[in-house]
Amino acid sequence: RVTEISNSLAKIIPDYKKVSEGPTKVNSMDAYEFRWEGLSKGTDRGDLNLWGRVIFLPTGKEGDTTGATLSMLCTNLAGELSSVEDVGTKGEAPVILDSFRFGKKK
Repeated sequence: RVTEISNSLAKIIPDYKKVSEGPTKVNSMDAYEFRWEGLSKGTDRGDLNLWGRVIFLPTGKEGDTTGATLSMLCTNLAGELSSVEDVGTKGEAPVILDSFRFGKKK
């Protein structure tokens, strides 16, 4: 999935490059992520740094083949962010990630 989504982003994000990949946590759940950067030149607001984070979150239930993919996209217009490392760790995103849980099946 990392390769598939990264390749898709490379087709639509100017100057796209994947900058990191590896294990992470969302709330207390084990997950896997990759982070990426891009640059959109000459917009009405000037050149925009684009930063993203894609997290693959399995349900954690043995034998379950489903899960969630969390995608975050930020730009340098968000004053509290200054690099791709800030995506999901600054601003309001950490509160959302820390509250993430899978519901129980009915």
